Amino acid sequence: MMQDYKRARPFFYGDYYALPNNSLSPIDWTAYQLDRPDLEEGIVMAFKRLQSPFTEARFVLKGLDEKARYQFENADDGKKIPVEGKAIASRGFAIKMQKSPKASYGITRSLNNPAMNNRSNPRRRFLSSLGSAALIFLAPFPGKSESPIKIWNQGDPTDCDFAPLGEYIKDHTFVYTDGWWHLFSISGTKGYYHGYNGNEETFSCSISKNLVDWEFRGHVIHPSLRANTFDQHEVWAPFCIKSGNTFFMFYTGVVHPHRPMEYRRLGSKSEWIGEGHKETQGLATSTDLTDWLKTDDPEKGLGIPGRDTYVVRDEKNNRWLLYSTGGSWEKNGIRMHEVLVSQSADLLNWKFMGTCALIPRLDVNRNYGPTVDNWEGFRQSAGTSESMVVIRHPVSDQWLLMGNWQYALSDDPLNFMNSEINYYDNRHNGRRVDLGFACEIIQHQEKWYRSAVIGNTDQWRLALTEIEWVKEGAFRIVKPGKINTLF
Repeated sequence: MMQDYKRARPFFYGDYYALPNNSLSPIDWTAYQLDRPDLEEGIVMAFKRLQSPFTEARFVLKGLDEKARYQFENADDGKKIPVEGKAIASRGFAIKMQKSPKASYGITRSLNNPAMNNRSNPRRRFLSSLGSAALIFLAPFPGKSESPIKIWNQGDPTDCDFAPLGEYIKDHTFVYTDGWWHLFSISGTKGYYHGYNGNEETFSCSISKNLVDWEFRGHVIHPSLRANTFDQHEVWAPFCIKSGNTFFMFYTGVVHPHRPMEYRRLGSKSEWIGEGHKETQGLATSTDLTDWLKTDDPEKGLGIPGRDTYVVRDEKNNRWLLYSTGGSWEKNGIRMHEVLVSQSADLLNWKFMGTCALIPRLDVNRNYGPTVDNWEGFRQSAGTSESMVVIRHPVSDQWLLMGNWQYALSDDPLNFMNSEINYYDNRHNGRRVDLGFACEIIQHQEKWYRSAVIGNTDQWRLALTEIEWVKEGAFRIVKPGKINTLF
């Protein structure tokens, strides 16, 4: 035991990674990784709690070079196994322990070409890993451990249940680059109404390899805090897209001069003062997703109407299309919400084309699930044209316009006015699924997912539902997200 401790001791002064998410449950496994880039070595420790019924767990390690090969060494008997870095990074490494409480650790080394075996090569990394039952070192571990770490065995995106500590998730956007998912979201203070001073004034930024385990990295893109600017007080509804080597972050700049200090925690019952409130679309660009430069006019923004931007490429007509939320009016006794569309050749200069769709207000008698039920505003005032997603249908190749609860199909991306507006089929195995709101569509490892904001008002969290496209409609649910309530 002392020999193992001495071997592991140098890594206590290196980088620390909590591998899974947080939990205090006595049935969960816990694990962490210690890495010494300067020594080109590291270890991973795993612990099986006293009441855990699980005999196997899988860990996705941090900092791996997916092009490298790694050699896993059992710290107890020295047995070694070569493993591909890409396999470890995507599927993780399995550990088996029959008895509990137990602890295990192991060592790995790189098995690459001669260049990788040169110690001066900065990409050469020695990491440690957990072994399987044949590889691991076992030792007693206190059954009453309160380690706040939880393991995700499979890395299934539908297990996603995330919001930065102390915040809620709301309108958000994903971008994938360098093997990482980047998530940008309106930064809301958990439990507080968005109209409070200091709330929803910037974007949170988080990263993930597998869409389950997210690491909060900070905040980006802030209001100007200058008079006579279109984004003086707040920034809302980020949407990020990459073209060439540049990332384009579209957002809604907000002027909201009347947000008096409120010491009471009134939630959505807080007074909303609309006098002087104004929303304008803006743009910032970056080459690294951290250093952003606002490129629009400080007073006019992009100079086109609407908010809640979504941008898509129309290859057939060699243009970019920007969809946004407009106003609303009564049509045949029904409150209709506008979807606006603009076009551009370069993502910087835009021309407003007009209203492309009208989406009816939610049917008050329809059951949408707990997320909608928790705030009466969804049925009474919230716009059904918010958080639009418009793509080429992956099966039919028509243009598919998707709101939070309704969708439409058209052959013309500038005109959905005569299209039938339908509700999604939210059934799964005989029950209905809470689809939430502020939704996005992403593809990960050849599967499609629909993200959503789920939960109690001002405490919303990110969920991902696996979907499959339906030729004559929108999609069907393959697997609901872990926190998408069934009803």
